[in-house]
Amino acid sequence: MCLPYLRTIAFFLTFSAPLTVLAQKVPAFDEDKLERLARSVNIDGFDNAIRTGSQKIYAALPAKGYRNGFAGVLARHQLVVNPDYSFTECSYDARVYSKTKYGPGCRVSLKLARRAANGALRDIGIRVEWARDLSEKMFVPNNSIWASHLATGNGVFEAN
Repeated sequence: MCLPYLRTIAFFLTFSAPLTVLAQKVPAFDEDKLERLARSVNIDGFDNAIRTGSQKIYAALPAKGYRNGFAGVLARHQLVVNPDYSFTECSYDARVYSKTKYGPGCRVSLKLARRAANGALRDIGIRVEWARDLSEKMFVPNNSIWASHLATGNGVFEAN
């Protein structure tokens, strides 16, 4: 009765150990470059802004036609970032889209909302995402149509 279960465990142990060793032998991504990128884009500042509701740091995110970048968008349209559905990430697996490929980097993904009279957040159905890979000098829209509209200043965001 327990024999098939024991065979499964034995099979798993036999074949998973070499996989673990293989995973460790793969050349490691240069974590120093990623850490330097995280510091240079102030990813901790973005994390803090998401938690506290501060909007000043969002000026670093491009939004053409707004003097203060994305911070100007938030102020003009009376929007806030919903901290429950927004995040930042700097990693090898961050899914940063840059020049036809995905790769390592940092991304800032923000879910937008409006604050109701009672203080509750009301989702408006828009997520904007910017990223910066190791070769970029500034944040660029990261496979996000809304961030792309803001970066180009084509007026589509304002029309909605």
